[in-house]
Amino acid sequence: MVSLLAVLALVGAAGFLAAAALAARLYVERPLFRNYWFSWVVATGHLALWALADLLGRVGLVPFLADSVVPLLLLTVGLGALLHIALYDNTGSETLLEEIRTSEALNDAVLDNYPDGAVVLFDDDLTVLRAGGDDLPGRDGPVADAEGASLPALLPEAVLSTVEPRCRAALDGESASFDLSHDRATYEARALPLDADSGTDGGSPTDRVPAGGSGGPLGLLVVRDVTERERRERRLREQRDRLSALDRINRVLRDVDHALVGADSREAVARAVADRLAADEPYRAVTVAWREGERLVPAAWGGRERDGAARAFPAATGPAAADPGARALETGDAQVVRDVGTDSEPSRAGDETDPWRRSARALGARAVAVVPVRHDDRRLGVLAVYADRRDAFESRELAVLDGFGETVGHAVVALERRERVTALADLHRLTRELFHAETTDAVGDVAVAAGPDLLGADVALLAYDAADHRLRVVVSSGEDATALAGGPDPPADRESVAWRAFASGEPRTFDDLRESEGVATPSTGARSAAVVPLGDHGVLVAASGEVGAFDERRRQLVDLLAATTEAALDRLASEADRRAREADLRERNERLARLQRLNDVIRDVDQAMVGATSRAEIEAAVCDRLTADDRFAFAWIAGADAEGAVDRRAAAGDGGRYLETVSLDRDASPVEPAVATLATGEPTVVDSLADRDRAADWVSAGLDAGFAAAVAVPLSVHDIDYGALAVYADRPGTFDERTVAVLADLADTVAYGINARETKRGLLAAGGTELKLAVGDGESVLTGLAAAATGPLRAVETRPLDGDATEITFVAPGASLAALRERSGRSPVETVETVSDRGDEHVFRATVTGPVLPAELVEFGAVPRDIEVTGAETTATVLLLPHVDARQFVERLRERYSSVELLARRERDSRSLTRGAFLDEFESLVTDRQFEVLRTAYERGYFDRPRASSGQEVADSLGVSQPTVNYHLRESQHRLLSLLFGDADDGNAGGTPADEAA
Repeated sequence: MVSLLAVLALVGAAGFLAAAALAARLYVERPLFRNYWFSWVVATGHLALWALADLLGRVGLVPFLADSVVPLLLLTVGLGALLHIALYDNTGSETLLEEIRTSEALNDAVLDNYPDGAVVLFDDDLTVLRAGGDDLPGRDGPVADAEGASLPALLPEAVLSTVEPRCRAALDGESASFDLSHDRATYEARALPLDADSGTDGGSPTDRVPAGGSGGPLGLLVVRDVTERERRERRLREQRDRLSALDRINRVLRDVDHALVGADSREAVARAVADRLAADEPYRAVTVAWREGERLVPAAWGGRERDGAARAFPAATGPAAADPGARALETGDAQVVRDVGTDSEPSRAGDETDPWRRSARALGARAVAVVPVRHDDRRLGVLAVYADRRDAFESRELAVLDGFGETVGHAVVALERRERVTALADLHRLTRELFHAETTDAVGDVAVAAGPDLLGADVALLAYDAADHRLRVVVSSGEDATALAGGPDPPADRESVAWRAFASGEPRTFDDLRESEGVATPSTGARSAAVVPLGDHGVLVAASGEVGAFDERRRQLVDLLAATTEAALDRLASEADRRAREADLRERNERLARLQRLNDVIRDVDQAMVGATSRAEIEAAVCDRLTADDRFAFAWIAGADAEGAVDRRAAAGDGGRYLETVSLDRDASPVEPAVATLATGEPTVVDSLADRDRAADWVSAGLDAGFAAAVAVPLSVHDIDYGALAVYADRPGTFDERTVAVLADLADTVAYGINARETKRGLLAAGGTELKLAVGDGESVLTGLAAAATGPLRAVETRPLDGDATEITFVAPGASLAALRERSGRSPVETVETVSDRGDEHVFRATVTGPVLPAELVEFGAVPRDIEVTGAETTATVLLLPHVDARQFVERLRERYSSVELLARRERDSRSLTRGAFLDEFESLVTDRQFEVLRTAYERGYFDRPRASSGQEVADSLGVSQPTVNYHLRESQHRLLSLLFGDADDGNAGGTPADEAA
């Protein structure tokens, strides 16, 4: 037993020593070893228990513990320590320690990867982890001292507002490159995301840098000072721009040289120079001005702003000492003005009289070069070039421009020589063209077109207007000649240069209009002129801006041009007289032929109406007969329904889908001709559809259908409108005044025919709309006769006579012939006679002149059924013809009589109504709500016996109260019974209330 305990004690001691040694080693070599404290606890506990057990055993206090328990505990602890040492895995601690060392090395490598500028490694809180390199913008101290500080605290506010958003974006994985400026220095900056796992940033492979992980997103800020590099690049750019400008100038000059080869006039030369040179980027604008006497007059502008130079010229050349233009012409060398000033700067002496400075300021230019255009000793003009920079036009550039001015001068002189060579050829060609011209305008176009090339001046042809006794400009090649003639539409100015020459019949030449006495000089740039009369035809005017332009050679050319023009006008005058006579004869013959064909059409229409039995047959016959004539391509008759909507009643011809595609809306703008006539009651004539607004659908549809002209005439008689007749032709101008008048007469005939057929149909119809009216007619013929009767006078028959006379047969209770004749003396009654006298019923017949109510009722489209007249008013019961609208009928009566009241309206119809017609008639008598209530009550069994639904149940299904249902049921049943039994005493039984109908 003692030996076993000794062995166990020896094993425990060995375990303690092993655990203690391992713990000590881990403490020294593995500072991050996670479990070394556990080994220390095991070893310490083992020592304590061993010491305690040995002590208690030696003193004999606890012999049992010393002999049995203590050795077992020692064995257990020792074995546990040995087992822990054997099984412990140290791989995790080794890896973690290696990562920390690698992170520190990588962070150092991050800074070493960017040797230039400042480099800052920061975490997601913008805390500086590592820093190195040059100072940051706005920071004087070393960047390395910023480790551990916050990035916002290191940078100035102006810099931080740019840097901070990019840094936070880098933490989100977005790279950014940007520039910074601070304290006159320029910086180039980059914010890069870092991949903590892979040790690289998130940018492109060329931007990747090593990074150390910290468990969260990291970012890298790199800032470089590039101020000096920017200065060097700017100097290189300026030098490159200067060389490029010279290269562009030379290239432009080559382009201008090519353009000058094809120029055929001074103006073309000026335009080519201005346009090509101004197209070069360094120059804002270019002006070419020719020398005319003592002035420089601009001939062409080029560039972005033309008006600036236009406001400064023309201007007289000033003293050579102050005026760069005059100095350039005098010396033959280019002049440069670099101190043009601006509108905000104070004016210098001479600025207001110097057109060059004024034009430069107007253009917003900072410098101007004035280059003389010369050839040998001749100074032809100047070339002004405007630049945006004060330092423009250095010596090399100015030398190039100076040589270019001489090139332009050579081109101008060569052009003048070519003009002299071609003058005779132009005169020969002009003569042939004039004798081939067929009109005065053509002669003027040829003569005036030849003027600038042949004479080098503006030319205008003025024709004498015998009606107004003045000269009118036929054609002009320029404003100078037009102004010299008095303007495009000159007044009868007897003092003008043109009129004096025409009145005297002698040609006149003016070397200087402004210096000539007794000459009215208009506000024009012309300085010299030649005016040659053309017999009775007019005057030929030539004007030039040069003083003394018309030398002997040019005067001869002007005289030859005028003589040739006069001969051509004489020939045209004789031919025009002959053609006019022939045209007049042809027009007369054609007009007679057209009228004959139209009269034939009217006769056909009249015959068709005689045999027609209905309105529809008449309308169809009219359209068919009209389109049978090849003059008319299409015809149709438009009508209006009760709501005013336009509809097609009849159509014939080659209209195709015209009526299906056009809008017949009265509110359209512009409206279709037929619709316009319906609205106005007047004829509508369209001479040419091509001249109308093609945005209107009827115009475009008419052109598509081949129509060229149109006319629409109203169909009306006795103030009753039956629609409008529209006719279309495939030739413009077809509907002249005479044709329109004939068609209007035809429309009246058609309207009379329709009225007669409708009246006959109304008289034979079994039903229709019946109105009961009260007419205030206190001063009429019938009311005067009724005063002699003891009861209401009742008109029996009305028959029209010749003229405006009417024969009326009437019943006058209690009246005597003598009393009636006495009353007739106070009214337009010609005769009164007795027809019958049976008891109290006395029948008389009177012949009256002027309007009477029964005749007017018939005229307005009604058949009188009963007319009773008292001394106060007339009560008339009439049956409207089928085509007459009740509302319009009443309105017409109110226009004629001061008081008209609609007492009742009912619809009279035959009793052979079909079920559908009966239902439609009933629906027209009740409101939608009444019909709905009646139908719902029927469907829910309200009328069954016994009732399937009560009145309250019907009301609940409709969402209304029971009294409302009862009211609608009574009204709808009343209307139904009125329709069945024709309740004559109910004014509203047959239709809408009287106030609604009126």
